[in-house]
Amino acid sequence: MGTGLWRTDDGGDIWTQINSNLLSLNYDSAKITDIEIDRFNDDHVYISCAGTIPNSKVYESTNAGAVWTNISFNLPNVPVFCLLRDPSGGLYAGTSIGVYYKRAGIDYWEPFYNELPPVPVTQIVFEEEESIFVHCSTFGRGLWRTLKYSSDCAEHLNLTGNPVGRTYFEVSNNINSNQNIQGPGTHIILSAGNKITLTEGMNVKEKAVFKAYVQPCGGEVDLSVQTSTDESKSRPELIQKKD
Repeated sequence: MGTGLWRTDDGGDIWTQINSNLLSLNYDSAKITDIEIDRFNDDHVYISCAGTIPNSKVYESTNAGAVWTNISFNLPNVPVFCLLRDPSGGLYAGTSIGVYYKRAGIDYWEPFYNELPPVPVTQIVFEEEESIFVHCSTFGRGLWRTLKYSSDCAEHLNLTGNPVGRTYFEVSNNINSNQNIQGPGTHIILSAGNKITLTEGMNVKEKAVFKAYVQPCGGEVDLSVQTSTDESKSRPELIQKKD
């Protein structure tokens, strides 16, 4: 209703507003899209927000909403529609362009593309908490399933072909690529622990985005999305990060 966030402790007879410090955290009360509750502690809650206010995406409270913390961190400036907390304390966020994941205790989000098209994600669920799969529904592209988040990554990767869409490749050692990265809407991120080699034939077409990082597995990457003001050019970036 655009009047804030409320909590009841007696089944709905009495409601208490719990958005006091949210107003100082760049929060838009009219655009709350989901509320996720820790199944092991119902005082531990998260909310997500739609809209395109920068850094106003996901908030967390550990005391039933008395105090909130902004955990939007590096999420792109797109609407967030749904959340799912896993038993390890990690958090999935479904956005208008796909899914991102934040590990417990880490102050950044990671891509969780896994070949999902860049479409609005409306719900994320586990079939069973013990299952190895996570499921999501999308607006316009049906239902999808993939393996749950894992911090493990391959050692080496050789990339070829003509990728499209949003893809994240991560290895602990070396990546070799001669991909012909296609145009508008294609956003490729590489992350390798030792070295990234771009071999003959590697090409980034106009209006595509390509970013490469040398850093340990699970490192932070730039998740910002291309806007209408920079669609006229490709954006290759090679970034060396310390261990």
